[in-house]
Amino acid sequence: MPVMATAEETVYRGIVHGELHRSFGTATRTILGSLLFGFMHAFTSSGLTSWILVGIGWLPIAAAYERTDNLLVPILIHIGIWLVVTPMSL
Repeated sequence: MPVMATAEETVYRGIVHGELHRSFGTATRTILGSLLFGFMHAFTSSGLTSWILVGIGWLPIAAAYERTDNLLVPILIHIGIWLVVTPMSL
């Protein structure tokens, strides 16, 4: 879990969000980054439902990263979510 959360956040916040930073304002890149993050989950989880839920659910995490500019923030939040959600889904 921690490895996957770190890898996903590094790719989507560290790389994708950084590329979006070059072309878009704060709100647009936060929304686009979250939707792209959700889109990736559409292929690994429950399709469209996962895309929508993860895309919307990750908006606060993208906003936290935008506000702090610290990749550790979304990584730790992501790990925390995994620790709470995974046991509930068993």
